[in-house]
Amino acid sequence: MRITDIFKVLMPAAFLLVLSSCGNNDEGGDGPDCIPVGKISTKNTVLVYLGVDNKDFYTEGKEKIDILVNSWSDSYDGNMVVMADVSSRSGMSDDAVLVRIGNTETCGHGADTVKTYHNPDSSDPEFMKQVWEDVIELYPAERYGMVVLSHAMGWLPYDLYKSPESRALIEDNGSYMELEDFAGAVPRLEYLICDLCFMAGVEVAYELKDKVNYLVASPAEVLVPGFDYSRMMPRLLKTEFTEADIIQVAYDFYETFRDGKYYSNDLYKSATVSVVKNSELPALAETVRDLIDWDVLTAQGDTLVDQVQDFFPYRKFYHDLGDLIAHLYPDDEDIAGRFRQVLDQCVIAEYHTDHFYTASPYPGAGHAIDAFCGLTTYIPRTAYPSLNEYYTTLSWFDAVYR
Repeated sequence: MRITDIFKVLMPAAFLLVLSSCGNNDEGGDGPDCIPVGKISTKNTVLVYLGVDNKDFYTEGKEKIDILVNSWSDSYDGNMVVMADVSSRSGMSDDAVLVRIGNTETCGHGADTVKTYHNPDSSDPEFMKQVWEDVIELYPAERYGMVVLSHAMGWLPYDLYKSPESRALIEDNGSYMELEDFAGAVPRLEYLICDLCFMAGVEVAYELKDKVNYLVASPAEVLVPGFDYSRMMPRLLKTEFTEADIIQVAYDFYETFRDGKYYSNDLYKSATVSVVKNSELPALAETVRDLIDWDVLTAQGDTLVDQVQDFFPYRKFYHDLGDLIAHLYPDDEDIAGRFRQVLDQCVIAEYHTDHFYTASPYPGAGHAIDAFCGLTTYIPRTAYPSLNEYYTTLSWFDAVYR
């Protein structure tokens, strides 16, 4: 999930202002009246996937597109494409639109509708797959990246652990996408930027390792308005993209919250983020496999969950992986050094404020961060036998504990 309840400022629901008269698609529309004439890059295509057809984020479709349009620069070498699944709550239909941000023939800088999808479910992996097929056909490039905004609960399965807090990944009016379905719906990505909560779990990263080169995500909740899209795009839409650029995206997110750009109240100056190089995950899995036995972890789980740094105190699903190792081997500097050496190759950047905010239970509270390695993991305990069983179906479990 992304925290909205106490921060949301309702905006005028005139979402089409930014889409303007440029898009005029017929049923199943394939083409706009106002044709983008700016340079179409063969280097980069970035898809911003706004899963905002829900009660919390329905205003953010217009907000994010406004930001992208207003911050557009002709110096960008890339195609910026947005899928916005708007909501009838915004005073519009339930259609979703695929728009390209950039120069247009008659509209200047703008967001031109290139396709309309009629009343889709943005949490349906088949719909996401269709969107990506359309994007690749329209804007083929050497490198693809993705930014996703919606609710999320990392690896947790919505159909198994049902509660108002459990969102799985991407919410569309009560329906959700499972993590493995997401992995199957996207093409090979240079990076995935998660404007979502709880996605910096080692279970998430490992599930995505064969599809995503770099994962940018938060171990904890992400406060609205999330990532700074105006600062993000200059880093991503470059002819030559490097690790330093994706690290800077993470730092920008952290810095805006740390410095109070959005909130003057110190409680809400909360940000946790890491950059995971997924090609290094097999080495991390091999190391953790040597250090942690599932049966031992299960036996100690009820105690460990109250000792190891966690990032969702309400439910205790996301514990710091490094702090878990430290608690299992409290006096072994050799093991700590070995683990840290492998981890540093995998988590190439991590930033956090001195505390994190969580909205559950309402009205929420701040919690100290005493340990932070950039990746979380699950610790089994007797209170969740079904969840423990489901966990054994994850790819991370097969690699580490099987």
